Amino acid sequence: MVTGRCKLNGKTPILVNRIQDLSNLQWHVMFKHTWREGNRCADWLASFSLNQSSYDMKMKFLDWYVKIGVASALVGASMEFFMVKTGFYDKVTVLESEKRAWENSPDAQAVREALNPWRHVDTKETNKS
Repeated sequence: MVTGRCKLNGKTPILVNRIQDLSNLQWHVMFKHTWREGNRCADWLASFSLNQSSYDMKMKFLDWYVKIGVASALVGASMEFFMVKTGFYDKVTVLESEKRAWENSPDAQAVREALNPWRHVDTKETNKS
């Protein structure tokens, strides 16, 4: 069914199409026949494939992605609205500017030098050269 041409009611089932597409990729694929009774999962997938059209499957997934997209947009918009209304961006801007101003101050430079565990090593190396 997968290795040859398979038509059911004039159309190739979607699952067979997908398996054929995967088998045409750049890898080695070997198909082995198993009787229906030996693999109920494959039997269910084959029956499911025969009952679904390509359009139905795409529309089910499209519907899901649209719902996820709308929900994500709503959550993002509500978070932005909350941050603007509470003044979050203004507070962050002030804090960042204060932090950068302090980092460039002489006091911060002195603290950085005092906390540098390698300051003695650097001093010894400059004295040697």
